[in-house]
Amino acid sequence: MIVPGSVAIIAIICAQNLAIVINGTFPALSSVIVPAAVLTVVLAVANAIGVRWGATVQNVTVVTKVGALVAIIFLAIVAGTEPVTDPVTTREDMPRGWGIGAAVFAALVPAFFSYGGWQQVMWIGGEVKDPQRTLPPRSRSACSSSW
Repeated sequence: MIVPGSVAIIAIICAQNLAIVINGTFPALSSVIVPAAVLTVVLAVANAIGVRWGATVQNVTVVTKVGALVAIIFLAIVAGTEPVTDPVTTREDMPRGWGIGAAVFAALVPAFFSYGGWQQVMWIGGEVKDPQRTLPPRSRSACSSSW
């Protein structure tokens, strides 16, 4: 459930961000479900076609992300340091019943995604040929009982 759930969340967030870029407003969840599903299917088909297609899609998205980061940095430098007088989100915008603890945990959800991926290591572990040669000595000693 971890991987499909992660894929679904990432697809929904991507569809929400695309809707914000296109419409300029935060969309309702019901209006992003179909674009998120289509995005998931398109990416799954690209990966099913072959490794080269999947790699091409990854390369294009990485270049796009890096380009967006460079553009944001450039705009921040050019825009100057005007103070923000109207924040986007205020404490009154949070749903009722949310304490500061719940808000902190909600903010940490993206950080928890950065720790993801380690569970996939076990899936490819069986594919490693000649682990004594290809893995660093420290990792070999930690897992030597399985070899």
